[in-house]
Amino acid sequence: TVEWVSTEHNCDLFFFLQGLYRLTGKGHYKTVAEETARGLVSGWSDSISQMGRGRDRESADSTESLDCASWGSIFLRSAGHAEKAGISLETCSGYALEYEGQRGYRPYRNMLVYEGSFINSKMYPDKPLMNWNDMPMLWHEGSLGVAMAFIKAGRMEEAKAVIDSVIAFQNPGGGIPYSSLSVPFQFTKDESVASAAWLVMAVSAFENPEVRE
Repeated sequence: TVEWVSTEHNCDLFFFLQGLYRLTGKGHYKTVAEETARGLVSGWSDSISQMGRGRDRESADSTESLDCASWGSIFLRSAGHAEKAGISLETCSGYALEYEGQRGYRPYRNMLVYEGSFINSKMYPDKPLMNWNDMPMLWHEGSLGVAMAFIKAGRMEEAKAVIDSVIAFQNPGGGIPYSSLSVPFQFTKDESVASAAWLVMAVSAFENPEVRE
């Protein structure tokens, strides 16, 4: 049994349950969405100015993950925690970098690329302490999550800049790579449904106020 829960996936669950409630009118979905929201907010960390990656029965996992800052900001705004949502969105700037003239975001910061030091040293024998802070890689799916958080905050020009940067990596056939570099067993430069879906969602929300809401 894995007694650990993911912040990212419970953000997904929160919005899924909200959607089911709106579609069906069944109060059970609203109740569980509210319970999920209370659990998520308890994972907020003042020390990293965002929600951590997850938690087990004893404590929160304070790993600094972009999706928990960006998608976390979207969740916090929807759940009525506007101040924390704003702080979490500002935290995203700590993941930002430029690569090949484009600005985007890395998936993690302040941690080894491979969490086990032994594995990290085997993957990077010339730099056994290789850290995400030193990795010049843009995570396109995650960058578009930041764009959506900007849209939800009404910061449209900043959202457009992120979207344009991701589109700069679009392949001639229309596909969007998952990331700008390959990191074995974690990230790939191959085209990604996740990246494409987030591009569609971000552009749709940017262009259409009804979708945005």
